[in-house]
Amino acid sequence: MTNKHELVALHLANPAWTARQLSDALGCLPAYVYVTARRNGLTLPLHKPRHERKFGLFVYGDVIDILRVEAEARSTRPSYLARLLLQRVLEDGLVSAVLDDGDDK
Repeated sequence: MTNKHELVALHLANPAWTARQLSDALGCLPAYVYVTARRNGLTLPLHKPRHERKFGLFVYGDVIDILRVEAEARSTRPSYLARLLLQRVLEDGLVSAVLDDGDDK
């Protein structure tokens, strides 16, 4: 469970982050970030910088069911867990290992 001290510390370390970015990092809802920031006198940016890009990803059927179970076990949202998994696999160069397709670089 996220508390206000974690939010304040994360905001101070990343002052350019939006409420959405903070909530994704903490695994909580943006509404909690907005309210807690306001109550603690924090000013959040309204939008992400334009250079950041994003796209939607649809997850269906059995995959979303498994993702929901895993996210619930970690007290977070399925969308956050999916983003975190994808980020870690890409940043750590684990795509070939996960896909087991032998395409080593």
